[in-house]
Amino acid sequence: MPPRFRPWQECVVYTVWPRSFADGNGDGIGDLAGLTERLDELRWLGVDALWLAPIHPSPNADYGYDVSDHLDVHPDFGTMADFRSLRDELHRRGMRLLLDLVINHTSVRHPWFLDSRSSRTSARRDWYYWRARPNDWESIFGGPAWTRDEVTGEYYLHLFFPEQPDLDWSNPAVRQALAEIARFWLDEGVDGFRFDALTVLKKEEGLPDVAPGEPGGPRPAWSRFLARPGLLDWVRDFAERAGITRDHLTLGEANGIAATDAPAWVGEPQGPLSALLHFELWHIDTTDAQGRPGLDTRAFSDTARSWYRALAPHGALPALYLENHDLPRIVSRWAPPERRAQAAKAFAAATYLQRGLAVLYQGQELGLPNARFTRSSDLRDPLSLRRIAALRAQGQPEAEILAEMNRSARDLSRTPIPWDANRPQAGFSSAEPWQPMDPAHIPLAWRQQREDEGSVLNFYREILARRRR
Repeated sequence: MPPRFRPWQECVVYTVWPRSFADGNGDGIGDLAGLTERLDELRWLGVDALWLAPIHPSPNADYGYDVSDHLDVHPDFGTMADFRSLRDELHRRGMRLLLDLVINHTSVRHPWFLDSRSSRTSARRDWYYWRARPNDWESIFGGPAWTRDEVTGEYYLHLFFPEQPDLDWSNPAVRQALAEIARFWLDEGVDGFRFDALTVLKKEEGLPDVAPGEPGGPRPAWSRFLARPGLLDWVRDFAERAGITRDHLTLGEANGIAATDAPAWVGEPQGPLSALLHFELWHIDTTDAQGRPGLDTRAFSDTARSWYRALAPHGALPALYLENHDLPRIVSRWAPPERRAQAAKAFAAATYLQRGLAVLYQGQELGLPNARFTRSSDLRDPLSLRRIAALRAQGQPEAEILAEMNRSARDLSRTPIPWDANRPQAGFSSAEPWQPMDPAHIPLAWRQQREDEGSVLNFYREILARRRR
């Protein structure tokens, strides 16, 4: 008998970076009202569900991934009333809504951390990792993974920026508090979540040095504890506390989980999640003899087969996705400039005609290439700004700094979406956008592509319609 799958396992999820999607109130920043106004376009494309990057209040040290209040909406994006309007309009169209839930860390301005740092005897002191002396771990974003807090004189752990202290998931009270947040949004009508940084929740017991006794600075550590034994039990416990069931649509950022281990996470009936967003396709870039970008097609097909064969016998399917808000665009990674439109169609067919959960990132359906920056002052991502400052401190020439940013910055895929080439700001906003729009993107706008039967956009629409047939 062929495997039977739940309907949501083959739906189409569209990822929205709200700040750059559509501006509804004319302040130059994308928001929930602007997104609501564009739902008919997404439904026309064939989208079944929206996954929103974090929309919660945040100091924006990492553009929303440093949450200071999990139970509200950032003023940049609107209000709870705007959220409920978006939810209702999605559901009226038969579409689902997923929120990006940041569960590994909080902002330093979150009430939990403010309480935890207030004294060594705080009731929430053990909600985070505190030590009198740091170990030699390096953060994922570079630099020591520990920062000394002046209030109590101890160091706290942060695998990302110092403004993002890690929560200690070994504490059941932490899992309960996060579960109550998830329950709040489920009660608000959310249909599921994408769980950020899922595989770094469990740290190595005792937080040992990477290279004990060896001289030198901080050492990379996070790769040592990706998806450590026991993490799955914690995630199951969290899901049960939150009331998350197999009827909800849940995605896990799954760096470090191999295809062979995936059934325990997403297989029927025991898996706590719907799908895993694995990282294996991010490492198959090639270059030709002239140094032009390309794709290792054998590695692509082998990866696709391995995930399907591992999951299908367990009533689960892989997530099919190529882009997200942290990565350069695929047509810039895998295709020469003169063939980007053809390549965008080829990548769409090769990916989304497979069985699985289709995940698109905004602008991918337009075949957008990387934005190109001519001035480093036009970059906005906090990680880019810190990298620029570090390179300048090392004496790197400005031209080389800009070239590096145009290769690897997260800004490359975060610029505003062009909606209509004939309108000011390409229809994104009536004001100057929060980040400059690449002029090369404007001719690829939604309206112009929708009117062109041979466009990348119409090809995506046909591919997604064929999936249903």
